[in-house]
Amino acid sequence: MNVDLSFLNAKLALPVDYKTVEFWLVGAGGTGSFMAMNLARLAFELKGLGKAASIRIVDPDRVETGNIPRSNFCFAEIGANKAETLANRLSQAWGIEVGFVKEGFTHALLQRKNDDWTVQSSSSEKLTVLVGCVDNHLARLEMHEAVKFYNEQRYDSSSPRVWWIDGGNASCN
Repeated sequence: MNVDLSFLNAKLALPVDYKTVEFWLVGAGGTGSFMAMNLARLAFELKGLGKAASIRIVDPDRVETGNIPRSNFCFAEIGANKAETLANRLSQAWGIEVGFVKEGFTHALLQRKNDDWTVQSSSSEKLTVLVGCVDNHLARLEMHEAVKFYNEQRYDSSSPRVWWIDGGNASCN
């Protein structure tokens, strides 16, 4: 039996010891509504390690009846904003602060809100992780612009300050 042990040669995922990690969950639909709970667990564990961790959920949409079979929502939440609903649920379940934005993601939104919500630490100690759970190219383009702005124009470091994880899918329409 051959066992693949190549993972033993893997490099560290965090080359810098970031003191603050901000997760931005962009899209709270079929993928994002389930991803939210995992990000809350991760933020909770990071706090246990002495890191400052926060979550911001971004989605302008409301829960609709059609969302119930494929998303992490229930009938009692129909009509409520998806981002706000998940933020409240995670905050209560994990005892952590979870912010929400009831508008679509833009790179300007990240710049504006990042200044409003920044935990007191220097930019070299902070990592922002965009977790994209969207189904359209326009939202992905905005996340790309945010990564480009922060990593190429704003900081003088070889270590990226904004990471982007694309966990979304393609639109079916």
